[in-house]
Amino acid sequence: TEESRLRRNLAACRKYAATGDYNYASSVYNNYLSKQGPNAEIYNELGLCEMAKKEYQNALAAFQAGKQIEGNSLMQTLCFNEIVAYEYLEDYQQAEILMNAYLQNYPDDQTAIREQQFLSTR
Repeated sequence: TEESRLRRNLAACRKYAATGDYNYASSVYNNYLSKQGPNAEIYNELGLCEMAKKEYQNALAAFQAGKQIEGNSLMQTLCFNEIVAYEYLEDYQQAEILMNAYLQNYPDDQTAIREQQFLSTR
């Protein structure tokens, strides 16, 4: 089926990303999204590829698109990755605002607590 073929492509895509071929991986993720529609997992993977390529604005857009999908199981991950993208864009004020909101929702995230300390020095 089309779904199983795309799933196989995604598995191959993750291999390309793992070997550093982020351009190809990004194109496969974008192709998947255009054919299958919004998918939080794919948006997160696309965002990570864009981060690896230092395309932080594209990464931010991918994470934010993933967050728009109601009830997705990756909301915490997408929120954290969005904050990191803002940091790479050197928008520390927005990153800190989002981090404060993030820690209200996920107060036990030790990585985020350390990240908040970093942001407070910016």
